[in-house]
Amino acid sequence: MTESLLISHGLVFLPDGQLSLRHLRVVDGRITEISKKILQRMDGEREVCAKEFIITPGLINAHTHSPLSSLKGTTDRMDHPEFMWTNQVDTFNRSPEVVEAATTIAAADMLRQGITSVIDNVPEQNADFSSVAPVVNAWKHSRMRCAISLRQFDQPYTDIGPVDPRLTENPLAPKSTEDITGIAIEAIKSWHDPDRGLSVMVGPSNTERCSDNLLLALYSIAEENDVQFHGHFCETKIQVEQRKMIDGRTPTERLMDLNILSKRCCFAHCVWLSEGDIISFADTGAIAIHNPHSNCKLGVGLMPLGAMFEAGVEIALATDGASTNDTLNMHEAMALALYLQRASSQITKSNWLTANDSLNFSTLGGACALGMPNSVGQIKEGAWADLVFYDRFSIDLYPLNNFVEQLVFAERGNSVAMAMVAGKMIYDRQCSIIPRIRDAQDVLAEDRRIRLEK
Repeated sequence: MTESLLISHGLVFLPDGQLSLRHLRVVDGRITEISKKILQRMDGEREVCAKEFIITPGLINAHTHSPLSSLKGTTDRMDHPEFMWTNQVDTFNRSPEVVEAATTIAAADMLRQGITSVIDNVPEQNADFSSVAPVVNAWKHSRMRCAISLRQFDQPYTDIGPVDPRLTENPLAPKSTEDITGIAIEAIKSWHDPDRGLSVMVGPSNTERCSDNLLLALYSIAEENDVQFHGHFCETKIQVEQRKMIDGRTPTERLMDLNILSKRCCFAHCVWLSEGDIISFADTGAIAIHNPHSNCKLGVGLMPLGAMFEAGVEIALATDGASTNDTLNMHEAMALALYLQRASSQITKSNWLTANDSLNFSTLGGACALGMPNSVGQIKEGAWADLVFYDRFSIDLYPLNNFVEQLVFAERGNSVAMAMVAGKMIYDRQCSIIPRIRDAQDVLAEDRRIRLEK
C-alpha cells in the first residue's frame, strides 16, 4: 500500500543553499513534490505542519564505531597505540547484549543531534557473523539509515606494538583470507538491503593490516555486490613509514598499483597523504573521511583538508568512535574541521574553507561515502525523505542572520526537534525514548562493574 505524507509550511534548505518556504510531498519514503504553492492534502494522507521548523537533509556521520559509545571519558592523554590496546581491554569478549546496548546508545545519541545516516565500522576485533549481528539488531530497531562496515584483516597490527599485558590472549589475531571473504559474503547476503535502510560495506581494518590477496579479494566482493569499500587509511605516520620500509611505496601508491583506488573507496582519516597521494584520490574519485576530533585527541596529526579540497578530493565528515571523541556530535565536527584548517600557519585567509563547505562534507560528501550520491544528503525530488526539523526559534538559530553559519558554528543539536528517515518520523524530542536508553545503560553499567572487578 502506498504511503503518502504532506509536510507543509516549512522553511526548507534547498540544494541552492537557500532557505525557502516550501511544501513537500513524500510518497513511499521519497520526496515527490517540492512546491511553493500550498499542496492540498489527499485522502488518507498524513500531514506534518512545519511552520515552526527549518527542514534540512539529515546529517551523515561517515565513520564511527558504535560499540565504543559506552567508553566516553576513558582515553585522555593516550596516543594511538595506547588507545588501541585500551580499547581491546574494554571491548574484548563482550556479550551480544552489551554490544547491542552500546549501539542503541550510539543511535539515540546521534539522532538527537540531527544525524540520520551513519557508517558503523564494527566490531572492534576481526569481524564474524555473531559479533556483528547484535549491532545490526540495534540499527534496525533505531530505524536510522546505516551502513555496516566490516573490520577485517589478515596481517598483524604491527603499527601499535606488542599485545598489552592486561590481555591474556591477542584479540587482534589475523584470520585467513578464505575465512574473511566468507564472512563478508555471508553478511552481504544476510543484511544488505539499502532500500530498507541497512547496507553492508567490506574493506580493511586498515590497508596496511591486509595482504594484497585480501585487498584484491575484498574489493572484488565489493564490485560484484555493488557495495562500498571502507576502512582506516594513513591514520598514523608509522603506517606510512612501515609501507615505505617494505617496498618504498606509500599506501596510496600500493592501492593504485593494485588498481583498487576508486570512487567505491571511502577511507577514514587520510592524515598522512603526500601531494601525489592527494592527486591520486582526486583523479580516482576516492572519498576521504575527515575525523577531526579523534585525530586531535590521539595526536596522530591533521588531515591536509585545504590541499585535498583544492585538489578536488571528495570529502566526507565523521565523529569517529565516542572513546576518541567523547561526543557523536556532527555539529561540533563541522566547526572543528574549519577551526583546524584556519589555524594552520600555512593557510592564508583566501584559502579558508567556509561553513557551506563543511555542511556539504556532512551531507553531500557523506552521501558519496554511502554510495548514495543522488538519494540522500539533499532535499530534492526523487531523494529519500531523510530530514531533520530544527526549531527555528531556538536560542542558537534566532535571530536568523545566516542559517548555515549558525548551523555550523552555533548549533550543537539543541535545536533538533524531530528527525525522519524515508518519510517516517523516528525521533521526536516530545516523545520519550528514555526507557529504551535506560535499559541499555543498565546493561552497560553492569558490564563495566564486572570488568572493573576482574
